[in-house]
Amino acid sequence: MVSIEMARQGKQKSYNLRTFNRVMRLFKRWCRACPHNFTDKRYLLEAERASVSGQNEKALEKYLCAIAMAKANNFVHIAGVANERLGFHCLHLGQKKKAIEYWHEAQDCFRKWKARALVNRLEQVIRQHS
Repeated sequence: MVSIEMARQGKQKSYNLRTFNRVMRLFKRWCRACPHNFTDKRYLLEAERASVSGQNEKALEKYLCAIAMAKANNFVHIAGVANERLGFHCLHLGQKKKAIEYWHEAQDCFRKWKARALVNRLEQVIRQHS
């Protein structure tokens, strides 16, 4: 996710996208070997790539798949991260109300995971954008 975020910021975009693509090839291999453990994370990475590329509908679809798969497999922390990232994606599209809804969902996931610092950080983000 670091590579894709660096590309989003325009920092060595082509290098970071190539790095990201190498990681995605690994994730696809891991998904074939153990879909239970890796499919939700792969969807999250695909959502991030779509978001950076301006493929907004595809990004939304992939974020929602990541959230659903993470919840189905009891990876509440990944569901939290996916909701958080989806919130930032919505904010980028000017959908502040939807962003806040997804950040609240992320907070719920992080509470279940007992990650108080993440809940508090998102509370600050929500206040900033309310």
